[in-house]
Amino acid sequence: MNDIVNRNTAIKGMFFTGMCSASCGVLVALLQEKAGISYSQAGVILSSLSLGQVFSSFLAGILPIRIGLKKTVNIMGIGIFLGYILLTLTSVFKPLFMFYLCVLAFVLTGIGKGSTINVSNLLSAKTKEPTKNLNLENAAFAFGALLSPFVISVFGSNMFAWWTPMLIFAFFGAMLSLVFFRAKLPKAEKKAKINDFSFLKKKRFWNVTVLLFCQQCIEVGVTGWLVTYFKDTGILTGVFSQMTVSLIWTTMMIIRLWIAFKYKGNSLPKLLIVMGLASMLSYVGLLLSTTAVPAIVCLGLFGLSIGSFYPVIIASAGNILSSESMGIMLPIGSIGAVTMPSVMGFVAGYFGIHAGMLVIMFAIVVFILSSYVMLIDDKKLKN
Repeated sequence: MNDIVNRNTAIKGMFFTGMCSASCGVLVALLQEKAGISYSQAGVILSSLSLGQVFSSFLAGILPIRIGLKKTVNIMGIGIFLGYILLTLTSVFKPLFMFYLCVLAFVLTGIGKGSTINVSNLLSAKTKEPTKNLNLENAAFAFGALLSPFVISVFGSNMFAWWTPMLIFAFFGAMLSLVFFRAKLPKAEKKAKINDFSFLKKKRFWNVTVLLFCQQCIEVGVTGWLVTYFKDTGILTGVFSQMTVSLIWTTMMIIRLWIAFKYKGNSLPKLLIVMGLASMLSYVGLLLSTTAVPAIVCLGLFGLSIGSFYPVIIASAGNILSSESMGIMLPIGSIGAVTMPSVMGFVAGYFGIHAGMLVIMFAIVVFILSSYVMLIDDKKLKN
């Protein structure tokens, strides 16, 4: 019974988190259009989302032992609601102050995102079928994420004020807080247990952390700059470029559901290698595409390739997974999400958007190599 309750709480939490946080890339493109934000400023704003997530992930790994999961996620999860309320207010400020307000808003949103994802992962990882439930909750995240561009396209039209989508997402942020406020989560123990950091000596922990770093670079970098890339290259414009975010999240949801219900393989490192190679080929195809049809096809294949990176990586951690290890693993991994959008924006500002998008290839190569190292280690343990 507890497994079902934990799984359902994680799924609902991840749905609203995906709905709110995945919209940020489209909203940055909207801010560029309405407020004249530059490439470098857009990169900083996107990175600030991940900066908030790093801070939140660190606290979410330490605080549950002291104050319990429920208080931890309720305190920090409200950041998404507050972040979008601030974004709604940006319309009344001058451009320079608007930029700093956007940074603060995205940091708060990142804090909320990090706490809800961390708690949802812990709930699913402790069930009897962690790989299946981690993929299910991340499929729910993808479902929420693919819906967000539709919200922006409808409420961001000329029929409404341009900041209306921010207000809608503030409402979804409030619904997210309500999910965890009503959830039956562990409270703080009367006698707090001693933190166990023995996992720091294990190679698997650092291997998983490197994979998470690369996954964050790839996923956040591509989804954050995708709309801007299609608009600036002229491959897709207007609402069609916004819908590419829905496309990539749809394919990510599909592969997560397939792995949850149909995948019967035993070797998670082999699966990571296959997905890594597929992501490399499809991403190269995407960057080489000059017209809409091949670009959309390659983007769909890329979404299928990277869709289960995150849940499979977490599942591969095995018995090293705990609130303490998550509190270190996720913040270090999230540094990739902090740095990559800014690096891409910096490179794009000097050498063009194509060069900025090409930076992702470095993360893909390291991801494949790290997966291979994990495979070799697993073979050694079996022998």
